[in-house]
Amino acid sequence: MSDSNYVSELFIQASYAMGRVIMPYANKEKPLNVRVKEDGTKVTDADIAAQDKAMEFFSEHLPDTYVISEENPSSWSPESYKQRQGKNVILLDPFDGSRNVEKNNDFCTMMAYIENGKPTVGVLYHPPTGIFYYGIEEGAFMLEKSEGRRLERDPISLHLSVARFAHSSGQMREKYAKLFKALGATDNLVVSGSGGLRVINVIVDEADALIAYTTKFKEWDTAAAHAIAQAAGVMVTDIFGNPLTYNKENTVHPNGVLVAPPGLHKNLVRELTEYNKTVPM
Repeated sequence: MSDSNYVSELFIQASYAMGRVIMPYANKEKPLNVRVKEDGTKVTDADIAAQDKAMEFFSEHLPDTYVISEENPSSWSPESYKQRQGKNVILLDPFDGSRNVEKNNDFCTMMAYIENGKPTVGVLYHPPTGIFYYGIEEGAFMLEKSEGRRLERDPISLHLSVARFAHSSGQMREKYAKLFKALGATDNLVVSGSGGLRVINVIVDEADALIAYTTKFKEWDTAAAHAIAQAAGVMVTDIFGNPLTYNKENTVHPNGVLVAPPGLHKNLVRELTEYNKTVPM
């Protein structure tokens, strides 16, 4: 078992350093230079610069821990699984929501410590506001200007017709409109371009649930926020209510992602399981 306080402190330091690298791009002092990777997703100079800063930090402070990073495909290739199988690893998304950086502040850095396939420490940093969110054994916390407060979400059981859903600004509107209608839910959306920040929306009661009805979410998209959410009393599973596991050979979450307080989560699992019988992901 890791010393979660020690790891979270290191992660906060690393995240802050990454934020200092990212903000000149956000402030348009440096060009992003967007390009398309082999898998069809986009990457920018800011993503790579933030990743390099994190790797520099990890090599100094956690040199024996394997790092799986979104922007380093060799770290999550099938071949790499032999090196990391059964080990504790770090999952890193150096710049989540980078496509939004020139439009708004919907971006963050995310990192998680994975033990036995589960996230035990997670840190999400929002550079524009300087706010850190982190989850450890003792609970979930928000840190702003050196002042921290505990994060706890009530285990509500809302009727779906009044639930607020955290939603991506880039997700297919028609697909999710159909889903919400089938669930009997209103199209009551809290929109953010960052997957990590959408989970934070649920944790801090700005939204009630997040449904990622897709096979495109990968481990680095959820690991840090997962650790924070579970420490705050929010459930993070696939759409069928099964646990999400990490450091797999294939980094995809094959059955989507569902984030909600326990009472609402139970209702959503039931409804999504039925919906999936007629409308598979």
